[in-house]
Formats: sequence, C-alpha cells, structure tokens
Amino acid sequence: MPQKQIQLPLPDQESYEPQTLYLQKPKDFEQLISGFNRLKAVSFVATPSLVLDIFEKYGFNQMQLLVGEEISVKHYKAQLEKKQISLIQRMMHLMQEDKLTVFFPKNKTIHSKLYILSRDDRHRVIIGSANLSETASKAKKQHNYVVYWDLQEGDRLLDKFFRDYQAHLKNSRIFLDDLLQLLKTKGEPEEKVIRTWLSQDVGEVKDIVESEASRILTDLTRQALQAADNEEGSDQEQEKAQALQEDGQEIRVIVPSDARTREKIEKTLQPLNPNIVNSELRLKAKDFCEHVKKSCGIPIMGIDKPNRKVFLHLGDHQNVLSIPAGEKDEINQELANIEEYIDSYRFGESMDLQRIQMNVFEALLYVLSSPFAHEFKKLAKKVDMYARGPSYLYLYGPSFNGKTNFLRFCLKLITGSHIEPIAQEYFNKTRIMNARTFGTVFPLMFDDVNISSNPTMETVLKNYWEVWWMPEHPVPQIILTTNRPNPPEWANTRIKRINFDIKFDQKNIEARETLNRILNTDCDVFRIFAHNYLKLLDQPVHEIKDSLLGDELSLSRKVFRDLYEYADREIPPYFPQEPVENIYDIDKMEWLELFETGVLSQEEQANKILVSADKNMPSYEVTRYASLLPQGVKAKRKGHIIIIEGKDKYLEWTQAGRRNKGLLRRLLQRFSRPHT
Repeated sequence: MPQKQIQLPLPDQESYEPQTLYLQKPKDFEQLISGFNRLKAVSFVATPSLVLDIFEKYGFNQMQLLVGEEISVKHYKAQLEKKQISLIQRMMHLMQEDKLTVFFPKNKTIHSKLYILSRDDRHRVIIGSANLSETASKAKKQHNYVVYWDLQEGDRLLDKFFRDYQAHLKNSRIFLDDLLQLLKTKGEPEEKVIRTWLSQDVGEVKDIVESEASRILTDLTRQALQAADNEEGSDQEQEKAQALQEDGQEIRVIVPSDARTREKIEKTLQPLNPNIVNSELRLKAKDFCEHVKKSCGIPIMGIDKPNRKVFLHLGDHQNVLSIPAGEKDEINQELANIEEYIDSYRFGESMDLQRIQMNVFEALLYVLSSPFAHEFKKLAKKVDMYARGPSYLYLYGPSFNGKTNFLRFCLKLITGSHIEPIAQEYFNKTRIMNARTFGTVFPLMFDDVNISSNPTMETVLKNYWEVWWMPEHPVPQIILTTNRPNPPEWANTRIKRINFDIKFDQKNIEARETLNRILNTDCDVFRIFAHNYLKLLDQPVHEIKDSLLGDELSLSRKVFRDLYEYADREIPPYFPQEPVENIYDIDKMEWLELFETGVLSQEEQANKILVSADKNMPSYEVTRYASLLPQGVKAKRKGHIIIIEGKDKYLEWTQAGRRNKGLLRRLLQRFSRPHT
C-alpha cells in the first residue's frame, strides 16, 4: 500500500498561473509528484530502480515514460544487469499488465524534461531541469528548478502539452518488448529467459530479431546443402539436388514483414545484393555458400541425424561425408593411416613420447566429433537441463610443436581437401557471431590465439553454449590452439586442455617429407566415424547418460574401439581408453616439477601445508602456481606463501594416477616424520 505523501495543494479551476519550485531536498520532490495516479513523462535520464520505486511508493496505477538518451537501451540493460532479477521481473510484470511503458528514441537524443501527472480530471504539468533520477530526487549533490501548471481536463493549454508529449514519442521504440516476445517463444522459466536477454546485448545478439534472422539464414543453409544429397533418394530428389548445383539455381525463403528482421538479413547478406520481392528472398545457392565461407572462414556443413548423414558444401564441391564401414581390409588401412600420422611424432623431442601420442589421439577424437557438438548438447540437455558444455578444445604447447599441422591434418580428414585453420587475427567476436548465425556446424578452428588479449572473448565463450544456444539453431564448435599453457581462471571449467609438449626440428627433412606424404594421402576415417557416431546418438538417452554427463569423448572412443575390433587390428598402446587428464594430470606434473627444480618448497604446520616461493618471484606467478591445485584442495595465497588447509586431500591428489614416484616418495617421507 502506498505511503501517505505530503503534496502541494491544487488550485481552483480559474487559477492557471504557473508555479515555481526550487528542489533543494527530497521533501520538495515528494510534494511535487504526490497526489496523482497517472504519469506521462519525458526525461533525459530515468533510473530503472527509481521508476519502480516512484510507481509503487506514490500509488501510480499507470506510467508512460520516454527516456531521452540515444544510447539508453544498451545503458539501461547494463543498469538492470547490475540489479537483482526481481527488479526486472517487477518492471516486466507491470508492462505485461499495461501499467508501465518505457520508450527510447531510435536515432536521436531527446533532452527535454516534461512530466504530466493526472488524477481524475486534474493534471499537473512540470517542466524544468530535473531528470527522473536518484540524484535529482534526493537533491543532495544536485539541485533543480522547475515550473509547473495545475490544470483541469479540457483546458487548451493542457491539450497543447499532451500534443507536445505525443510529438516526443514519434520515432521511438518500446523497451522490454523483445524480452516479452522472448518469454512467449522460449517456454522456459522467467529467470532463465531474463538472464538470456541480459546477456544478449553484450554479445550483440539482437534478441528476437536475431533469433528470427538466424532461423531464415539457417533455412538458406539447409536448402543449399540439399545439393550434397545426391547419392541416394528418388530420381526426383536427385534431379532437384543436381539442379541446385548449377550456378544459376536459386534458393528461396520467406522474409517476415518486421522491419528490423528484414534489415538484419539484408545487412548480413549485403555483399550478395539480396533481392526481396513480395517478402520472398532469392539467392544463388553457390553465391550464398561462398559468402558464408568468406564471412565466417568456414564452409557450410549440416547434419541429418535420422538418416545418419553429414553434408558439406565446399567451393564447387558438395559431398555427403558419412558412409557405413566397408570391408575389414579397408578399415584396417584407414586406421593404419591414422596411426602413421600419430607415429610421426617420434620425430619430435619430448620427455614422454607415448604421453604426447596419447594426447594427439585424444585431440583427434575431439576434432572428429566436433561437428556433432550441437546434437550432443541437445541430448545432454535431456539428461541435465543445466548442462554447460560441450567444452572447447584448448590445445597448447611451445612453438614448432605441430599444433598447426595437426589442425591441417584434421581438416584434410574431414573435408578431403587442403584447408588452412583460421588465423589468429580473425579470432574475434564478429567472426564467431557471424558463424553461429548461418546454422553451419563446421568447427571454428582458430590457430595460435590468446584468449586473454580480447576482453570481449570472456563474454562470448561464457555465453556461447550456456546462454545463447537454442536447440532449433545449429552452431559450430570452437577449437583453439595457443602457446599459452594457462588460460584465464574463468575458462578453466569451460575448456578441455590438451598439452602438445613436444618440439620439432624444422630442418628435419625426413620429418617434413613424412608429414607431406601423410597430408596428401586420402583417408575416409571421418566419413566412417560420422556414420557410426550418428548411429550411437540414435540410442535411447538413458543408455548413454553416463557418456553425456561424464566423458564427452566417450562416444568417440567407442566408435574407434568398434572399428579396431571390426578390422581385427590391435589397439595401439597410446589409444586413450579414458580422458587423458585422468591418465596424465598435467597440473600435478607441473606442480611436482616445481619442487623438483627448487622453484617451490614446503613445510607442514599442524594440519596445514605451507608452500613457499622465492620472494623475488612476481606475485602473479605464485597465483598461477596456486591455480594448479585441484578444486577439492582448499588453498589460499598470502604473499609468496600458498597455504593448503588439510593435507589429506592434497596427498590424495599427488598420489592418484601416474606421477613422479621418486619425488612423491620424498614428499611422503617428509610428512610421515614425527614432529617434536
């Protein structure tokens, strides 16, 4: 119930003289607006929380507000994002009940301050310097001066004020209408939809317009990929597919009448000079595919899960990249080709060749399954609605360690053609957002990047699968190679780190000739893998629940194990039967190495372990060392000392899996000595 407010007395009908008020304290503001229940206002700045407070505190039952700042839609969202979700819900519910409407100008700044307060047939019109902001209402750091009129219904001056107000609303847009539409289309809990909406402004996803534009562009991609399906089907389907491959063949889609959606589509396809006639968009299939490749750096690829097909449109070629396994001898040869590539890492210099080869095989399993990341995510959501993944591949190691050639090898396996990975200068928000718009599932493979150097990348990678993803709109997976072993802390739970800790001599002629021969050898492993992987995805969800929630590569491992069994070929010792991070804990290996090389030392105190670093070492390095400890080990840093609280978890971690036995034995002996 609204509080009883002090208010200025309303004059008699004959009194039309303007009044003035110098706002020097909160009481002045309260007196000015109390006693009314409707408000129409124009304010250059209007704080979201104050708008709601005024609505509820002063008993308004209808409020219409034009916020004059040109940039306020984005700014308003930023303000709301810092508040509690409940504040946005309150504002949203008032708008759903037609009690609150907020407008923003489309292309200009409006600096006016005009307020029309009403109750029954009495009205107060206020003009002055005061914004509808916290600063103006509290009058502590800011004083304002206003002129106001108290008028009755039918007054000619009042009618003029109302006409002036309506003139301000021309060429404006309603705030939160996109959120309300999102609520209708999403069919998800309010809080989740609101969080999605809040994140969309930062990632430059234009709410429902972006969603509708993506739907249309994805439909164009689907039509263009029909040209690839020319190996099976009826004669009529084959004729249609063949026709789509001709340069002049058009693909068509109906574009909604919504001006913003049409503008978004025209802007995205602008280099193609899109022709929209009677709401129908027409493009040449080949031109569309070339445009996607140019703007995104990847070709269009699509999945037909029920028919276990993968379609690819690459230049002048359209292919179906999925076939059932052939004769045993053929499968044996395909597996031999894979092993020959992994065996070529013997030319590099490493501490443990088998560990490197196992990491390479693990990375290969990841890349081959990456086109199915969207389908994997859909199944994972059925098991766990809050499933984050799938994780991004973060492949790291020193220079000349074969990362780029690994991506080239994978691209050749997938496409059958020589394709370069995406260069580091294109690792940006624009490229990723473009790629996700078209509905292609061809993986984005970025080479030699630094995710810490781009401040917007945190938002993109956090929201890509967790917030922006929609089951009806396929998106490509993201693969990264880098020389930087330690990603930002926010990325640790969103990536799969694989270490290529090896160095190649670029002058080794035999190694280069071997690699070139392998890269020029045709191999059908991906086509066979794709068919079998899609077959596994057809299983009932409850049968692959552990695979969906635990090891993201478990289906990939099964495909290869089945192929080895089918070919009667022995599985190599470096095949990763489980996640490599379970076999080789790279954080633990580095942690133990720091003690072995004398970078860190430690001592036991009560039930704590104090790990000390040299005082001349930069503090950020000590922080990085502390980040090597697993989440189950409670630790904190004070200066150059890492305090580990509870040695049992710590020792359990150091003893698990493979380890430096000599160093660990010395550590255990130290902790087992009695203290006096």
